[in-house]
Amino acid sequence: MDTNYENNYDVENIWFIRVMYGDVGLDEEIEVTDAQKILLWIVQQISLTNYQLVMAEVSGNGTVTAYDASLILQYIQDIIECFPVQEVCPPSCPKPVVFSGDAEVAMGGLLRSGPIVRIPIYVKNAEGVFSAKIAGKYDLKNLEFIKITTTELSKEYLMEYNERNGEVLIAMASAKAVVSKAPMAYAHFRVIGDRGNNDDFTITEFQVNEGPVFTSPAKPVTEHPQDFALNQNHPNPFNPETHISFQLLEISGQTSKHVTLKIYNALGQEVQTLMNEQKEPGYYTVTWDGIDNQGCEFSSGVYFYRLQAENIVQTKKMVLMR
Repeated sequence: MDTNYENNYDVENIWFIRVMYGDVGLDEEIEVTDAQKILLWIVQQISLTNYQLVMAEVSGNGTVTAYDASLILQYIQDIIECFPVQEVCPPSCPKPVVFSGDAEVAMGGLLRSGPIVRIPIYVKNAEGVFSAKIAGKYDLKNLEFIKITTTELSKEYLMEYNERNGEVLIAMASAKAVVSKAPMAYAHFRVIGDRGNNDDFTITEFQVNEGPVFTSPAKPVTEHPQDFALNQNHPNPFNPETHISFQLLEISGQTSKHVTLKIYNALGQEVQTLMNEQKEPGYYTVTWDGIDNQGCEFSSGVYFYRLQAENIVQTKKMVLMR
């Protein structure tokens, strides 16, 4: 870690500053919490001193962004040896990753379960997403904010968010980039009364890595998956509930298909049906609370969930721990 120290001198006034880039917490260690502090500052959860902001700006572009948090995570995982801001750095030192005006953020359609809705947020036309900052707003008359969550694609990302008076800020970063062909995050809301539609939540600003900051509102889009997939439930093991997500693609012009999602015990016996209906191509998440149709709790143990869409079948294992 000592390679990140740089010394500054003022001979006339005799002062000395020891700079350790990446040490946002000023504890002479570069840790995950340093990257987390950057994200918390971006979403206005905490304040940082000017000195801390100097330590946080490791990309050398003069502005603290979520990409600085990504670089710190890369350094911790030994993916890079130093930060671009340092004067003495080997040629292998990474340059800030930017995108052209083709990168954009879009929203998928509402995924509704009773009064609760989830809105998928996509980063489109980006070959490698190390970090992102997303700002949005919602209609307080129609929606009540619950939370922002990562997805199967972005589950390894460090993410922080903040909500104030109908505005939401999201900042996320990872040591490794992903190609975004699925949602990067979900915005969860509770519908007030019988209201709630796609127009009630809009993206107002976003930045991918250290690309330009876009301020044009993102319009809702229908985003169809490129592959059929049943994802690992999350959390796993779980108690009291877990989330099972999957994606359906259009096959041979078929716009909808019959889908079943069933739970089996370790003996292979069917114990519950979570879904048995026609579904359009898209992304879905079902929550299982480990309770049967009579309201009785299932015991701890290994269970299997099986997704079938027409002639395509996938099965995965999960663990319930009471």
